[in-house]
Amino acid sequence: LAPCQYLMAYATSPCLREIFVATPLQARKAQQMLERPSCSLLWDNRTGRLADHGDGVLVTAVGRAAAARPEEGRARFLERNPNMGRFLASDGVALFRISVARFEIVKGYGRPRRWEPPAV
Repeated sequence: LAPCQYLMAYATSPCLREIFVATPLQARKAQQMLERPSCSLLWDNRTGRLADHGDGVLVTAVGRAAAARPEEGRARFLERNPNMGRFLASDGVALFRISVARFEIVKGYGRPRRWEPPAV
């Protein structure tokens, strides 16, 4: 499977060491996470304005994905995404946990930073 990108709802643990996402097990994104657990997630606040070149922020989380245990992350995911309750309860939908090794943060050009969440 080639690397892919997807838009997904998510929730984080308070320490940011874990990120939870949900998807049907038959979906290509689930197969990607199961077959190639090394993954990254991207957040981008740019809006297309010229000021974004200096002020835009990009955050990349780098980690490994695995199927979450049923009790793991569910409450946090639904707290952040209350409209996803029916979806998460659907047959064949699984919650995945991404264990984050590091975040790479870039503001504007040439100002990258790396941050590792504290061990729990």
